Amino acid sequence: MDAIQVGNDEAKIGTELLKEVANAFKAIDEGVSFTRESMTNLTDRTNTINESVQQVYKMIEKVEETSQMSAANSEEVAASTDEQAASVEEITSTIHNLESMMKQLRDSVNRFQV
Repeated sequence: MDAIQVGNDEAKIGTELLKEVANAFKAIDEGVSFTRESMTNLTDRTNTINESVQQVYKMIEKVEETSQMSAANSEEVAASTDEQAASVEEITSTIHNLESMMKQLRDSVNRFQV
């Protein structure tokens, strides 16, 4: 009977070890599931961040485009202002010439008056 008892005891020990191994595998499986879920959440958050970065990049491109257009418009305004200033100078010069001619004409008319 001793051999049967020893066999039964060893079977119980084996059964307990099997339960411990099964529990260890269950804990490992739960850990893997938790890790998988965490990785999925991290991937989702990373994708969201990536989308946000892309939106910011597009906004920066629009700001840059607007800045370039503003700079080009400013250059056009400056060129136009320079042209207007040159025109004003030319008109001023023409006015001075006309005034001079008018004075000469007056002087000439005054010489012929009796």
